[in-house]
Amino acid sequence: MAHSDFTAMERLLSTRYPITKIFGVTNVLKDIHTLREQRFQGTDTTLLSCILIDFERLMEKARLTERQKQALFYHYELDLTQQEVAEVMNVSQQAVSKHIDNAIAKIVIVAKEEESKA
Repeated sequence: MAHSDFTAMERLLSTRYPITKIFGVTNVLKDIHTLREQRFQGTDTTLLSCILIDFERLMEKARLTERQKQALFYHYELDLTQQEVAEVMNVSQQAVSKHIDNAIAKIVIVAKEEESKA
């Protein structure tokens, strides 16, 4: 891959997935299957791997509660609707939404803290 292609891909990914912003974390979660797939289909593996590894590390550092982890897993990994997640977790859809929102906010906070240290 030419250097200019690498830079263009890097700009594209950093625009779509800024992990210091709520929409960026949400986009990573929404696109997690696609990102993983592209990594194995010859798309720039270095950048995609970095995004995925950094994201996993941030999730660990965010110290999500078990309920937050469950809500993210069911909704983004298993592609269940929030209502379906609510049924599985035996809570309201609003509770699922709150777990997801709070988890994403924690990830953003950790990402901002790390960015400020760099």
